[in-house]
Amino acid sequence: MNLTDISLLSKVGGDIDAIYLEGNKIESLPANVFSNMKKLRYIFLSGNNVSELSSKAFEGLTNLTYLDMNASPLGTIPAGTFDTNKNLQILSLADCGLVSLPKRPLKEQ
Repeated sequence: MNLTDISLLSKVGGDIDAIYLEGNKIESLPANVFSNMKKLRYIFLSGNNVSELSSKAFEGLTNLTYLDMNASPLGTIPAGTFDTNKNLQILSLADCGLVSLPKRPLKEQ
């Protein structure tokens, strides 16, 4: 696939447990893009072109346990991005060209 815009995902809801979006051309993750997917546990976004990440992209995903954003040119992660992801156990950011991270990217529970 060659998806570039995933803003319509904010209208998808229900019992989705995992979403696979690897190898697309997604450039940004806007605020609340996954907000209706309350049961989402796994997000696979590796190999995209994500350079813009809203601090509220993953807001409210309390069941999220695994997030793979490998090989995307992120550069930075905004403060508070993962504050509501209390069950996040694996955050994979290899080869993202990170130049800065918030002091505490993952909130202690």
